[in-house]
Amino acid sequence: MLVKRASVAFVAALLLLTAAAADAGWQQTRASGATARAYAIRVAVPDQPGAETPTVSAPEDSVVFSGSFDYNHAVTTDSANASASAVAGSSANATASAEVNNLSLFGGEIKASSVIAQAHAEARAGAAKGDISGSAVSDLVALGQPVTGNSLQLADWGSLTTVAGGASGSPATGYRGSVTALEIRLTAEHGGLAAGTTILVGYAEVAAQAAPPSTARSLAVIASCACEVRHPTAMLSADA
Repeated sequence: MLVKRASVAFVAALLLLTAAAADAGWQQTRASGATARAYAIRVAVPDQPGAETPTVSAPEDSVVFSGSFDYNHAVTTDSANASASAVAGSSANATASAEVNNLSLFGGEIKASSVIAQAHAEARAGAAKGDISGSAVSDLVALGQPVTGNSLQLADWGSLTTVAGGASGSPATGYRGSVTALEIRLTAEHGGLAAGTTILVGYAEVAAQAAPPSTARSLAVIASCACEVRHPTAMLSADA
């Protein structure tokens, strides 16, 4: 009876360990992967239709060339492009970018020769990192003056921020980051746009988490535990 009970315990333990390993692997696989998203321009106006260029996203690599953009003559550009690329696997990576050329806001009150947002992410077993290097606003002029800092009050009607990014991550959770190259917020009506309007120029976001290692490690753990269960079974048989 003792041998029979130990054998049943061995089988039960093995099934539980196998199920636990399979569930852990499924959870890790579901969480792993790589994504990227970007758009060149988005104008959000409270209680009114805004406008935006197409958003691109990956894992299916995507590129869009939007050409010129004009929103009520308040936001105009010569060209607006975006791209996104992502590759999942044991070495995952993602890249997103958006570029706008010859931007003009409110009839030239704010101008920039180019606005670029770039975000990168990569992850592998035990490591994850990323950055927004390459993001920049070139030849930015606001209210007739060159903009040298990352933020500026626009008279009594708004504010301006450049290259604002955020990121989070760890080797276990992967890396996630985003950047907005240029953001203008209106605190009062200006240039035909209502207070509360937000103009985003150049946005990119990425995420990458490496796929879990082979299930060999899980199987090795199961085999080790199985051996530990077998040993007391043998002892019980000898005692019997």
